[in-house]
Parts: sequence; C-alpha cells; structure tokens
Amino acid sequence: GDINKDISMVKNELHGISVLGLKESCLAPSLYGINKNGARIKFFPPDLNLDRRIPSIIGEEAESALIEIPPALIALSTWPGKIKVIGPVSPPRKMACACAKDSPKPKHVVDAFFEDFKKSGRYLKLLGKYYLSIFTYYPQLLSEGKLIPYVFMKAPGILAMIKNTLREKNLNHCRFSVPIQIHHL
Repeated sequence: GDINKDISMVKNELHGISVLGLKESCLAPSLYGINKNGARIKFFPPDLNLDRRIPSIIGEEAESALIEIPPALIALSTWPGKIKVIGPVSPPRKMACACAKDSPKPKHVVDAFFEDFKKSGRYLKLLGKYYLSIFTYYPQLLSEGKLIPYVFMKAPGILAMIKNTLREKNLNHCRFSVPIQIHHL
C-alpha cells in the first residue's frame, strides 16, 4: 500500500481519541502532528516504567498510545485480543551512528565495527534471542542486515554487549541510534 495514505488515515481516525505519548522523546505526539488532528493528548509520566504503556491502554487510562514496533510485537503476543495496531503515524525514521567531530577514531573504523557485527552473525543472534517474531514481520532484517533498532537495544543484554564491544574496539566515544518506526496501538 501507500504509507502516506495509511498515515493520513490513522491520523484522521485519532480525532477525538485520547493518545498517550511521552514528552521530549520520539513518542511525543507533536512530532507527528497528532496534536493538530483533534486528538486528546495525554502524557505518560516520565518517571514511570515504559512497560506500563500497554497496560495503561488496557486499563483504559487512554484509548491509544504511540509505541515503537518491537514493544508492539511483544504486546500483541502478551495481550492477544486486547490491543490492536492500527497503523503508522510516520514513515520509517532513518538515523545513523555518530561520532564527535574531534573523535580519535575515523568513521571507517566505526563502519568496520558494524560491518563485522553483522557479518559475524552476532546481530541476528541477538535479534533472535530477544525478538524472534521480528523476522516474521520484517524478513528484510535477515536479507538486508539492518542495524539494531533503538528499542531492540533496550532488551536485557543487547545494550551492554554493544557498549562492551565498542569499548573493546576503543570506540566508546561514539553514540548511535538507528531506524525505528512509531506505530499507534
């Protein structure tokens, strides 16, 4: 289908609906113009665990919430029949690894690290361990070798493993984030 039509349809459906978002994050409704479509915006308390987003909807604290793809996939299997993904509110977001301008290691060293990370199979192994269903919904991860989406790194062990590897390669001065797509539940 046409993602732009899907986005427009989803935003129109949010008119008059309460939407739970998170201020000053990629889950801020204003980033996607949802606040301009007549949705009733509510904010998730920043000090509360983000794992409470779906239970907040089930508990009727809000009618809907902005959520990333990985937690949405987990939520669909954790609460079958209780939630529904209605579609995207934005096209996929593309981001990349970034190093300080005065970084002691050049960009090609960081690129080599991520290339090795994918070729060694560690990337797919981590995805399979924490988000096995991701390959069902996004088979291109297997063929295209996309880098780890931001939310995947929040799973126990993944972020620590990446940080340790960056430290071992003396690349701990770099920060990175990569593609996520926000979906509305």
